[in-house]
Amino acid sequence: MIIFNFHRLFYPILITVMDTFLVQFSTHFSLLRELCNRLRRKKKKEESNSLEEKEKGTMMDRKRIFWPL
Repeated sequence: MIIFNFHRLFYPILITVMDTFLVQFSTHFSLLRELCNRLRRKKKKEESNSLEEKEKGTMMDRKRIFWPL
């Protein structure tokens, strides 16, 4: 009987604590995931820009070879 009453008191407290814990960590992880996605997009954009610059450089080198004037 004492154990049953203890559980009746303990479970709502446990559920409340776990709920707040999960909400805080879910928002933390969603923000962390958004940050990682932004960094990943930024890195891809920088890589594509560097590839475009590299291709432009090779095109300019080709023009120099074929058009020495």
